[in-house]
Parts: sequence; structure tokens; C-alpha cells
Amino acid sequence: MSKYSPTAARDLLEKEKDGITLEEYLVSAMGEALLEFTGDDDLAVVALADDLVPGVLEDLAGLDLNRYEVEPPHTAEDSLTFLDREAVGLLEAADEEIHGVSTLSMVDTPDLPEHVQDAVSMIHTAIKLIRMEAGLHGARNKATYSTGAPTSEVRQEPGREPQDDGTTRLVMHDVHYGLYPDGHHNHPAFR
Repeated sequence: MSKYSPTAARDLLEKEKDGITLEEYLVSAMGEALLEFTGDDDLAVVALADDLVPGVLEDLAGLDLNRYEVEPPHTAEDSLTFLDREAVGLLEAADEEIHGVSTLSMVDTPDLPEHVQDAVSMIHTAIKLIRMEAGLHGARNKATYSTGAPTSEVRQEPGREPQDDGTTRLVMHDVHYGLYPDGHHNHPAFR
């Protein structure tokens, strides 16, 4: 469904504010800009009367404002699946950073200052809320998005494994990466 009528751009140009239409305001502003840019009064008048300014206004009036609506190529359920995997993962990592260890849903944190205990409680609440909403809409533990892209992938990456003698050994281990519904490794806001 279109958000704007087919004549929305023309209607916008004809809209009045303070006794002047947007079209009249734009003509005036373009005239002033042309005069300032060229320094030639005659050239500015010719540009206003000739094709330049009327052409710009005609193009503006003919715009299909619906063309600029952004429709995500994936579903709301896909977004919940992504948040369930990625946002919850970030919240869990923040919780682990606060504790300095893997907490495995540790709630009691008497060794932390009270304000940090409150922050930990908020993190746990956010995790529960996201998981609950994702579960309500069938968006938990999905292997693929509606776009056909997998929700995650596993790659082999080098890492170090501690040895009994105190040294480390280079090993390859599985690293799980969450994917956005379009198949990229990052959310579009961070590309």
C-alpha cells in the first residue's frame, strides 16, 4: 500500500505557509542562489524564466514519493530471530564482561557495587524479554530466514590452546557467526 498519493509532490509544492507556496519559495530561493553564485543579475533572471528553474520544479512535482519508502526484504519474524541471536549474544557478552567470567545466567552478584548489580539485573531482564517475544512469534532457534539465508554459519579459525606445560599450541576451532537476514555478517547500520 502506498503511503503517498500519486500527486503528493505536486500537492507539496502548492502547500502554503505564511502566505507563500513552497513552489514560490523555491523559485525565490533558487533566484537568490543563482544571483549569489553567478553575480550576474541578468543570468539569474534568464535561468528563472528559462528551462532551469521551471525544469527543476517540474521534476520535483513529478516525483513519486512512494519510490523512497524502504520496505525491508525480510519479515518481522526474521528481525526477531536476528535480535534473539545477536542482541541477546551482545547482552550476554556484556554480562560476562561485568563479571569477568562466563556467568551462565548468574543472577546473584553480591561482590559488585549496587548500581552494577542493577545494571546486571536490567541486562538479564532484556535477555528474557527478547527471548520471550521471539518465542511468542516462533522466531527462536530458526536455521534459516524467510529470505533463504542461514541465520548463522560456522567457520574454522586459528586459536591458541593452553598446554599442561604452560605453553600454548596453535589449533583450529569452530567460530559461530550470526548472519543478518540478507546473508551479510553485519547489520546494515554497521557496514
